[in-house]
Amino acid sequence: MNRRQDIQELLKEVKSIKSELNAVKSNQLEELPKIKIKSAFEHLRSILDYIALDIHEKYYSGKGRIYFPYANEEKLFKKHLKKNFKNLIGKNIRVYKLLKSVQKFNTSTSWLTTLCDITNEQKHNKLTKQSYQKYDKSVNFAGMFHLSGDSTLIIEGGDVIVNGHKVNKNDGTPLIISDSMSEEEMQKGINQELPFNPIKIEEERVEYILNNTEWDALDLISTSLYEIENLVKNLYKII
Repeated sequence: MNRRQDIQELLKEVKSIKSELNAVKSNQLEELPKIKIKSAFEHLRSILDYIALDIHEKYYSGKGRIYFPYANEEKLFKKHLKKNFKNLIGKNIRVYKLLKSVQKFNTSTSWLTTLCDITNEQKHNKLTKQSYQKYDKSVNFAGMFHLSGDSTLIIEGGDVIVNGHKVNKNDGTPLIISDSMSEEEMQKGINQELPFNPIKIEEERVEYILNNTEWDALDLISTSLYEIENLVKNLYKII
């Protein structure tokens, strides 16, 4: 049984939940709706398990509980494969490589293990709490000054040299940098012939860090959605 249509419906629902959460995030509440997050994570985990079922039914016989294999270490990953996907390399090495490619030990992120662990916790234990963190708008000027909290830097009557280039204008215009100004306003005192932009702006943002992780809730949903969509697209080309 090919579950691809079911998977597409679940992906669509996760995207809808993500949009709802983004709308809520704009209100800067101290916590995003935990039920919505739980639903998104469970839908994503279901997609992974549907994938595992389609792989198992394609290459193996017998029934039982089939889950998407994941592990922090390659040794444990191979151990998990032996249970329901024995000799997957021999059955289809491309499928094996695809499953391996999303594992934590093979990537620079922990989205898969975090997603699966949190989904298990929320299903069997409790909803995952979030830690609200707010970051004000800030301006980094030429790697020398970092301005936030309505801070202002004013340079008048002197040269500002960065990497051998004069940053301020020669016409006597004061160089004024402030996190309360727009970039256009700050550029008025900048030498426009510079081969680089000395002004880097980081906009105000909020994060909802999931308990016992380093992941923002929406970032984990977005990353998992992106990775799983690619996994689905690539898998169903080869099975």
